Amino acid sequence: MNWYRWNDAVQIPFFNPTARLALGAKQVVDKWQTDRFCANKTTELEQWLHNTQLFFVFSSPRSGTVFLTDLFLNTAQYAQIEHEANIVDYPAFARAIQQPQDAYCYINDFRLKDMFKRAYTKKMPIYGEINPFLALHCAAIAAALPAAKRFHLVKDGRSVVRSMFSLPN
Repeated sequence: MNWYRWNDAVQIPFFNPTARLALGAKQVVDKWQTDRFCANKTTELEQWLHNTQLFFVFSSPRSGTVFLTDLFLNTAQYAQIEHEANIVDYPAFARAIQQPQDAYCYINDFRLKDMFKRAYTKKMPIYGEINPFLALHCAAIAAALPAAKRFHLVKDGRSVVRSMFSLPN
């Protein structure tokens, strides 16, 4: 983990450079589209953040987040539940390891608007995300959304390792 903190390159080892480039381009496009969508909706965004019950579940990968998302989707009628809603969270996770202040910029400048854009047409009173890649953004989410509920899902490490080794090749 310390390698990320002290290395100048924001990257995850063995992560294909082409994929990093594609994710960087996707982040630029997503930010542009989200900013454009929210340009005249500042008041609506603030009302949505104030009136919607928000929750976030953080975890490590392979800890049952897909199961938990499916469980919520099948039982919560009046809630919008997202699992790893934006793939751009993956490179943002690596940047947050190196520079924790980047997490605040990512949440405040992009992710809040992205959540609003996702929820805009559904008009649900509850919005939740189950996302291991927002774990390092927990402090930023707490600062931006103090009323949001935050949970950390913990799974026995032995089960996580067994789950990783049972992945199909």
